[in-house]
Amino acid sequence: MFNWTAKCQSVTIYEQAEKYNVKMFDMRVRFKDGIPILAHGLVEYDLIDAWCMDDFLAEYAETHPKDEFYCRVMLENTFMSKDRYPKQIKAFKDFCKVLETNAPKNLHYVGGWRKDDFTNVYQFKTQQPDMHGSHASCSKHKIVQLWPWIYAKLHNKESHKRGTDKTVLMLDFIQIGYDKH
Repeated sequence: MFNWTAKCQSVTIYEQAEKYNVKMFDMRVRFKDGIPILAHGLVEYDLIDAWCMDDFLAEYAETHPKDEFYCRVMLENTFMSKDRYPKQIKAFKDFCKVLETNAPKNLHYVGGWRKDDFTNVYQFKTQQPDMHGSHASCSKHKIVQLWPWIYAKLHNKESHKRGTDKTVLMLDFIQIGYDKH
């Protein structure tokens, strides 16, 4: 329904890691019938659940033991009624604890906030790396916030080229503007 406003990548997690050398991922979850599902705003992705994403990240990290990987985890509670908060927050804390407990040594979960006000709900052992966001939600222009791929088309080539002095450069649609050389 609103996928065009919520979808910020169009390549698989594997392609992001393998082809574009991504070392930090973003996992936004909401709980539906006790299952952690991937979500962004109003959009819920149910082709895979958050446990599948965790399985991939853990397996990938284990097969690349010399690399360090990060995954920012947020409770996607935008537009959620306040009466759902207590159950969502408890489920989120439990989920985060399992993620952190079972992660290989080179996979670090960070974040632990709820999205609507960035209140810390779960304190991960690892602090989030210093990040530079060059993506649509950082824009002051509402139109590109609605269509993140437009922002990527306008800015990614320069963002890839310029890089950042921060540990992490966050980009929507990582493949847009990417040039290996």
